[in-house]
Amino acid sequence: MKPEYIVRGVARTQTHLMIAMVVAITTTAAFAGDLSSVSDFGAGEPAFMTTRLRQSATVDQRGADNQFQGRQLGSNGLLSIQTGAANTANLVQTGARNWQALSQAGNGNQYAGNQAGAYNTASVIQQGSNNYGLIDQAGTANRASITQRGNDNRATVVQVRSYSGVEVLQNGNGARALVLAR
Repeated sequence: MKPEYIVRGVARTQTHLMIAMVVAITTTAAFAGDLSSVSDFGAGEPAFMTTRLRQSATVDQRGADNQFQGRQLGSNGLLSIQTGAANTANLVQTGARNWQALSQAGNGNQYAGNQAGAYNTASVIQQGSNNYGLIDQAGTANRASITQRGNDNRATVVQVRSYSGVEVLQNGNGARALVLAR
């Protein structure tokens, strides 16, 4: 079945609390060279992608009122970098060898990521203000990427299948994208 593409707006919420919380079963954070064509954040996915199973979470926040919540069950890895003010991130992963990487620079950006299954990869870059990104993936070996440069952009990717890839690139202001792949 071919992916469906629908464009519509996505609601935005704003919060003013500073929360930096990582709930993870963490062993050793081991990083190796970049293993993904999607991730473009320097050091690549954790070494557990090619060696034994491990759990890792790296969070870097600079600025006022940034929020992060992360939850991982299984052997997964995540990286979150937020600079600016009032950016929010909520990353959830269950399963094995899933990877999420997020970079938000600006003010009032939001990202929510949910992955269930194995070998799924999500990569998000948001530069500007008031951008919203959501990636929700279930299955095996899915890859999704959202890059938004500008202000007031919205992008949602939902994949409920296996071995699928989606990339959303938005430059400018006020762009909207919704991609459903099932």
